[in-house]
Amino acid sequence: MVSEKTKILTVSIAVAGLLFLSPPSADSELREKIDSLLKKASSVDASKEETEAAKEELIALGKEAVPTLIAQLGTIKVLKKIALIDVLTEIGEEAVPLLLEALESENPRIRRDSAYILAKIEDERAIPSMVGFLNDEKAELRRIAAKVLGNMKYQEALPQLMKLSDDPDEGVRRRVVIALGKIGDKEAIPTLLRSLNDEYFSVRIPASEALVKFGQVTVDPLISALRKKGFLTQSLVIETLGKIGDERAVEVIVGFLSSDDWSLRATAVEALGRVGGKKARNSIKKMARREKNGFVREKIEQAWQE
Repeated sequence: MVSEKTKILTVSIAVAGLLFLSPPSADSELREKIDSLLKKASSVDASKEETEAAKEELIALGKEAVPTLIAQLGTIKVLKKIALIDVLTEIGEEAVPLLLEALESENPRIRRDSAYILAKIEDERAIPSMVGFLNDEKAELRRIAAKVLGNMKYQEALPQLMKLSDDPDEGVRRRVVIALGKIGDKEAIPTLLRSLNDEYFSVRIPASEALVKFGQVTVDPLISALRKKGFLTQSLVIETLGKIGDERAVEVIVGFLSSDDWSLRATAVEALGRVGGKKARNSIKKMARREKNGFVREKIEQAWQE
């Protein structure tokens, strides 16, 4: 007579045999396919045609591929990271819900990669998370958030962005002034004027470009800034006024044609040439008679041709 233990053992072996012999599930096959394609898309040995073809196949899988791909975010392998970002960005909207979930990860690399992809997709569903990232301890996430909110012209983030113009990270400050220029709210003008005095050129230049976008409304504040003694970036303010091209700036710019600093004289000439008008041209003509610096004289010649 067969014991109860023997019966149980026999059934267990039979079940195990069936599991071993049964074909892999569809989900398992899909994961293997995605992993294989991702490996090819990020292989250093594959040709460009092969890697692009693998990426295209992954993109074509769309929503089906998203969970497996997102599970591999945060990788330290550069080529794999690039492939993941490229594919998930192209999949686009279908990847957004799981990318938003990934933003809550405790792994800072996963949060960073997810935020970066969302920044490229620019889906409105990411806005609340991006506003939150403006206060994140990681500077890289603050940079990404400022970029996204600027690209999406999210005006409600204006107060927080203006506050970040004093962020200790130069990259964050740069992203902020670019974002303020894209949002285009006049309330940001005083902040952008202060950013013209930033210690980094990489912040000052986009601040100037943002002020130029605002146009004539910034002329009087720029003139006031130019008249302040000790203003670090007089040359950049003059250049900004020249690009705006408002004749109200001519008088204050003309005063720099007699500066002891040849670079300021050159910048003033170039700006006056852009603004144009009788007073600007007469001032340059008068200055040309006494100017000896070769570079400044070149600027005078160029101004005459404008």
